[in-house]
Amino acid sequence: MSPKRPDGPSFRAVGGDVVSRAGRVLAGSGLRLLADLGLQAMRWDKAGDAAAARCCALMAADLAAALATADDWRRAAAGCTASAFFSSVKLRDLARRANSTCKG
Repeated sequence: MSPKRPDGPSFRAVGGDVVSRAGRVLAGSGLRLLADLGLQAMRWDKAGDAAAARCCALMAADLAAALATADDWRRAAAGCTASAFFSSVKLRDLARRANSTCKG
């Protein structure tokens, strides 16, 4: 793993899908990957590798924001105003906090 991440987000929402930087659509909900990225960030931090921890945390933040945006799009396309399976507001807050904490 490279601790220096390329410019731009690692994940983005395209309609109701989440797409990686490489252009591949994420299979499944992406929540397992989000949890794994968070765990990796904590493991790297505990191991004392701040650059690798920051890289994983920023990828998790990008994924959280993309998941929230894709979920909002799918619910809006379906005409659904009920609360989502997961809270896009909480995911957006996670992404904002991780980005502001990790960019320093």
